[in-house]
Amino acid sequence: MMKRIIKGQEPSEWTYHRLQPQADYDSADAESKEALRLSLLRDQGFVCAYCGRRIPCRDSKMGQTDSYVPETSKIEHIIPQNAFADTDALGRMDYHNLVVCCPGSVKRIPGISIEKSMHCDSRKKNRMIHFSPLSSDIEKTLSYITNTKDPRAGAIISSDETIMTEIGGCGDKCYNSNDNILNLNHPTLRESRISVVKGIIQSMKIREKKNKVTIEWLEKILRQYENKTIPYSYVSPLDGTQKTYEAYMEFRGIAIYYLTKKIRSLSKQKLS
Repeated sequence: MMKRIIKGQEPSEWTYHRLQPQADYDSADAESKEALRLSLLRDQGFVCAYCGRRIPCRDSKMGQTDSYVPETSKIEHIIPQNAFADTDALGRMDYHNLVVCCPGSVKRIPGISIEKSMHCDSRKKNRMIHFSPLSSDIEKTLSYITNTKDPRAGAIISSDETIMTEIGGCGDKCYNSNDNILNLNHPTLRESRISVVKGIIQSMKIREKKNKVTIEWLEKILRQYENKTIPYSYVSPLDGTQKTYEAYMEFRGIAIYYLTKKIRSLSKQKLS
């Protein structure tokens, strides 16, 4: 995702739990944890806080074709729990320190260990990152390689050296680096991102034949990626009930980046 997450209101079930004496994350009952998970999913438009994949989702265990990792999404502490004092249970459970992520196990990278092929929270674990997906500042540093012929097409990069390292912005050469905390340029993630751009380009080519690639049309497509514009049916793991919510499109960060650049380019052409 790597788009700023706008937090909604903390669910009352989670508020009640975390204010109990001796409460911690692991002691929360199933109902409180599900209320928390659903609230985080709705905040994020049912996409991963880091990579932007649709969640919940099922990932195969790396190296196994007929077995899946147990989680379909993972609640993540932006500041890891081990960074808080033992007495600071409220800090560890603070709603504004919690996001929800994908299982982080899309595919093993050839020649790379299973552990180093993980991404998002599954690679981060209890390590600290020096940015927050809740801050608008992170977006200002990020860009994407949108040239479909570039060998690193779909890569996410940052103008901030520390963030660049932590997201795995250096690509192939840093898969094994311990400083690559999120591994957001896993080959499968890059392929998924650039496929979004290719889809937009294909739509543009169809409209170009009729001379209909206008700024207004591009802005309409941009709004579809900026807002929660698609329905998502969520099935409760507690009782199997199904309800439809508004969701973001997958990998919307690269789409917003590409469309914004394209709109600026057309605007300049009109002025010249």
